[in-house]
Amino acid sequence: MNSPATLRFALIFLAAAALAPAADFRLDDGTVLKGEVVSLDDSVAVIRTTTLGEVRMRRARVVEGLPGSDPARAAASEAASPEQGRRARDPAGYALFFMPTAFTPEAGTVTFRDFELFFLAFGFSPTNTTVFSGGFLFPISSSVQVLSFGAKQQLYSSGSSALAVTGNVTLPILEDTDDEEALYNANLVFSKRFENTFHSDAVGLHAMAGTLSSAGETLAMLGLGSEFRLTRNAKFLAEIYGPFEEFDSALLTLGFRLHAERLSADIGGVRPLEAEGDFLFFPMLVINYRW
Repeated sequence: MNSPATLRFALIFLAAAALAPAADFRLDDGTVLKGEVVSLDDSVAVIRTTTLGEVRMRRARVVEGLPGSDPARAAASEAASPEQGRRARDPAGYALFFMPTAFTPEAGTVTFRDFELFFLAFGFSPTNTTVFSGGFLFPISSSVQVLSFGAKQQLYSSGSSALAVTGNVTLPILEDTDDEEALYNANLVFSKRFENTFHSDAVGLHAMAGTLSSAGETLAMLGLGSEFRLTRNAKFLAEIYGPFEEFDSALLTLGFRLHAERLSADIGGVRPLEAEGDFLFFPMLVINYRW
């Protein structure tokens, strides 16, 4: 057992073990384990950690680091982790002011958005990649109402980038209107977020292309947006959206998002690019809440 060959083999084994890369595995409560996978099946994962030895747990508890891990749940657990307290999840990260992003809330999430106390919208995510939404005007008058129905389907996600399609139909409910006055909108959206030392979503860039149709007329639409993390609970938002062929009539929106874990307020201003004279911005307030 003490022969030179045995000793040489032991040294090689220890050196290989020391050089073996250790991966990070994030659990659903924010805990991060560093180690390597010993065994893995559909329901159980066994991880050999550098401090606790072998740890056996339900595979569903590991939200990052294993094949098929859920990026949305990983982001949520990261925000909940005490050692990552500087990173706060944006509860309205599925949209800017008006533009949708390609990101979606995790399965089972219910969302609420209120535009200027004027338009109320609700959303539900049956899966991690699908969102259904509906909205209506605040009941100011019994003779004036608008109903809106929409959906978002994520086609691709790598955690920090995503691609999605969105669709929406808006129906005016008036005595003297017909189906031709309905508004139809469809878009392809791409989003990319970058991180720095302090925040996992330090900068976000978003692009959207689609169509807007009503009364037999269809316009090609283009949208560009960005978000810049200022503090743990504040972002600067900017977006521009309008018809591709007459982009000088597009709407420019600038403002801030202040948020906690579930509630956020977007405070900004909207300006048509073709506006002239003393007009600067029309005030905009959007309240978001997610369950």
